[in-house]
Amino acid sequence: MPKANNSTAKHNRKVACAECRRSKLKCDAVFPCQACIRRGCEDICPNGTMAPQKTNQGLADELDRLTDDIEAAKLRVKQLETALRSTEAHLVGDETHPLPSEQVSSDGLAAHETFDDGTGDLTDAIGAISIAGDGKAKYYGETASSEYLQGMVKSNDADPEWNVRDPAVLGMPRAIIKLFNAFPMGLTNCVYDISSFFEYIPSRERALELVDLYYCHVAWMYDPIVRSDLMDTIINPLYDFQGYWFIGIIHPHQLSILFVILATGALWDDHPSATILAHQYHVLSRAALSLSPIAHEVNTFTVQALFTLIRFIHTADTNATEERWLLGGICTRAAQIIGLQNDSADSNFDKDDIQRRRVLFWEFYAYECWTSIVSGRPPSLDIGEVYCRFPTELLPPIKASGLADLGFHGWVWRYAASCMSLTTQYAFSTKKQPYQTLIALDKVLRLFSIPEHLRCPAHASETDRSWSPGPNKSYEQYCTLAIYEGNFLYLHRSYFVQALRAAAPPNNPLLHEFAPSVLAACRSACRLTFVTKGLYHHHPEVTSRRWHFWSSQFSACIVLGTLVVESPSCPVAEEALREMEDAVRIFEQGSRLCRPSWTLVFFFQLHFYSGQGFDILLDAVTNAHGASSRLLSF
Repeated sequence: MPKANNSTAKHNRKVACAECRRSKLKCDAVFPCQACIRRGCEDICPNGTMAPQKTNQGLADELDRLTDDIEAAKLRVKQLETALRSTEAHLVGDETHPLPSEQVSSDGLAAHETFDDGTGDLTDAIGAISIAGDGKAKYYGETASSEYLQGMVKSNDADPEWNVRDPAVLGMPRAIIKLFNAFPMGLTNCVYDISSFFEYIPSRERALELVDLYYCHVAWMYDPIVRSDLMDTIINPLYDFQGYWFIGIIHPHQLSILFVILATGALWDDHPSATILAHQYHVLSRAALSLSPIAHEVNTFTVQALFTLIRFIHTADTNATEERWLLGGICTRAAQIIGLQNDSADSNFDKDDIQRRRVLFWEFYAYECWTSIVSGRPPSLDIGEVYCRFPTELLPPIKASGLADLGFHGWVWRYAASCMSLTTQYAFSTKKQPYQTLIALDKVLRLFSIPEHLRCPAHASETDRSWSPGPNKSYEQYCTLAIYEGNFLYLHRSYFVQALRAAAPPNNPLLHEFAPSVLAACRSACRLTFVTKGLYHHHPEVTSRRWHFWSSQFSACIVLGTLVVESPSCPVAEEALREMEDAVRIFEQGSRLCRPSWTLVFFFQLHFYSGQGFDILLDAVTNAHGASSRLLSF
């Protein structure tokens, strides 16, 4: 059989197009080829080629997709690292998990970024700075509670009781006043000693009464010094078996702790002069801390005293936002001086000291994270610089299976480390983040579960859940959901507003690319208003005295009211209007005893605006989209 002519075979061989040869792709040599058609460049096939530039739409889309995937993967890695750290609390002895070590990157969202002075990549949602006529300025970021963003924070001058808190008005002697005025740094050349506080220490019986009130009404939320620790380190050394005390055997900062706990407990005492007594003890606590300047000496008692003072101010004064923030920064620096952010298991501390340091650190870290979110300001502590194991819970709840479950404090510690830390990294990054990064973060945060005993009914459809008959357990249920849902509310709120402003006719923000944030913000707002109503219904007397329980209600009502006013034809506007109307009514009833009168002014205006025309608005919403929407019922 004759062989084929080589020149003929070479002539019949199919030749790939120029672009497939350049891109090293398989070409079917039927022009335009399928490879070029798939890539959208069939007009240049077979002889033309594409320039290898990022401006090509196909390459740009692929780059965006890969960037989003990388950001989502980094968020997932960050969550896994913090989760692995949390498991170390349950490991035996000095055993540690091999993965979350110092060699593992834990820089979170900014791991791939370096600082530059350009402004091209800076986020547009940096925050707001309010400047008064006298030049005073205040900054609130995009996650800040609506009370701050609405300009509702007033000075202490607006409080008619503020003068009563003056140490001179309270009848304090000159030495105490001088020490009080030296707070928080203290007197460097102090001529006074601890005997100046001799006459102000109550009997053991009276002290324990106020201690009981403190742990019953305040310490359930943040507990920097557990009751057994207080008894072992302060109460028992201070008093003898007959009830007399020996003031020279404890440190001034320990005495400061005792006074501020007495002050906080007195706020819940029924005695007619209890409020005056509370502020007297508060003055004594600050004065005692000033006996030993924190610039010269900081110990665990120093951080406990500062944190407990912050909690007293939080309970007693709704206007002291900036004071709490500043003291929180000092408390952070004091904690870092004694190394609370690092675990002390390998140091020369005994078991009780290790537990004490772990409890103190994680209680303060959780407070610091949440305060940062609701004030819209960057936190002082970075989770990437923390290596402190979680404390052992002394009385953990027991599941039906007989295994120990996370208690309220244990859950909050882990939620702060695994979730709120990611929220602060995202919210306070100066670099623009793709919207898909937020969506990926949202998915990660929703993976964090809530123990069944901390769950409460957050919607009328959740009939399988109930409130605890005990008030403190109910408060734990409420705060768990308030922290969980509030995190989503503040995280999505800026995109919620952008969707409302950009919504085209028929003014439906659910058609906007930020529609997931609209639904997330509305869902969280409805759940927050529902649980506040449920808590008030079950425990009205004590709930009406806790002003911070109503802050999330305020922010939730702003979100719901904004949706109704800006987009009444939105499919979820009808349910938002009903929830807001109910929430405003509950706010008016429940917050009168604990909120200054000027905070109610806004709600009266909101109630008038939506309530006076409630039927008209409801008709308009119903007519816009037919029957009642159930989109918020998930």
